[in-house]
Amino acid sequence: MAPELSANSDGATSHIARAAPGTDLYGGGRFVFSKGQARAALAAAAALVLAALCGAAAAQADGPRDLLAASARDAARAASKSYRELLDAHAADYRRYFDRVRLRLGPANEAAGGLPTPARLKAAAGGAHDPGLAALYFQFGRYLLISSSRPAGLPANLQGIWAEGVQAPWNADWHLNVNVQMNYWPAEVANLSELHGPLFALVGSLQGPGERTARAYYGARGWVAHVITNPWGYTSPGEGASWGSTTTGSAWLCQHLWEHYLCTRDREFLRRVYPLMKGSARFYADFLVEEPAHKWLVTAPANSPENAFRLPDGSTAHVCMGPTYDMQLLRHLFAATTEAARTLGVDAEFQRELSEKRARRLRAGHRLEGREADDGRAPLEARRDVQARIRS
Repeated sequence: MAPELSANSDGATSHIARAAPGTDLYGGGRFVFSKGQARAALAAAAALVLAALCGAAAAQADGPRDLLAASARDAARAASKSYRELLDAHAADYRRYFDRVRLRLGPANEAAGGLPTPARLKAAAGGAHDPGLAALYFQFGRYLLISSSRPAGLPANLQGIWAEGVQAPWNADWHLNVNVQMNYWPAEVANLSELHGPLFALVGSLQGPGERTARAYYGARGWVAHVITNPWGYTSPGEGASWGSTTTGSAWLCQHLWEHYLCTRDREFLRRVYPLMKGSARFYADFLVEEPAHKWLVTAPANSPENAFRLPDGSTAHVCMGPTYDMQLLRHLFAATTEAARTLGVDAEFQRELSEKRARRLRAGHRLEGREADDGRAPLEARRDVQARIRS
């Protein structure tokens, strides 16, 4: 069964495997490429097998030919099985994750349970009692993570695996200022712990590039990532000062490493990821500066993503010193890294440094976002949803 090759408009390649007519899987047909679009002309009861390579395997491939050969092998293996075999294997693979958790919020509304979801949403907005809708929403979140994050693959991004075109919303990348974190909040508490793995792999892949960014931009040790990243290790400030200059993306990523340890008590895992936590904390320990009025240690220059405030002349600004957003993240990172080092019995001097600097840092509720802490004016365009979700 020889795969057929098709190319899209930007030169990327994919393998389309077609079995001989009459097999269980395919009913014949052909795949053509015309005017920048791929089209399949398939007979009734035909199926299309598409193999794509992503994640660590793609990043380590020697080039297009290596990727082409690997995707051809994957397509050929799939095409050697019947449609029913593929469907059954898919269902079994999915259910081994999904069936781990059941959530019932009673008493159930049997009538509502038989309605389509849009009708249930409309009824709930009108005040209908439907606790099962909340349980369904919980399971929908698990479905998204199961479908978008698998071992050895890429992490769930802002788009998930469902995209209508090549240019997806937000470039289908990872925003580190709450978005990718929200994708993975269900991982441990919803019994999908191993699906956290792709995010851990992403964090590890950012350490080397982040060390170069820390040296080049800040003259600091350790590693840093800002707001946006991608599979190619982007760690620099990005796009706009109103949010892209935020330095604490890497600090928030490290919360997921620590949370996995707290949920699993896997000391070997902690031993593997401790250098990532230490490197991140090392950067911020170097990066902090003394705020002149109160002698606090604060991040500067800093930015609370998508927040703005008024300057004395009435103009709007975004760059500040010691935003609450940063302070919460660094309190957590310094405490977690200190506890991790203590658990592993390493870096006693670094533990003392982090504890001392944590004690000198901006206290919760104080603001230095462009004005004195006792100025009661509210910031403009405040994304309070972000700060409310940071664990400190």
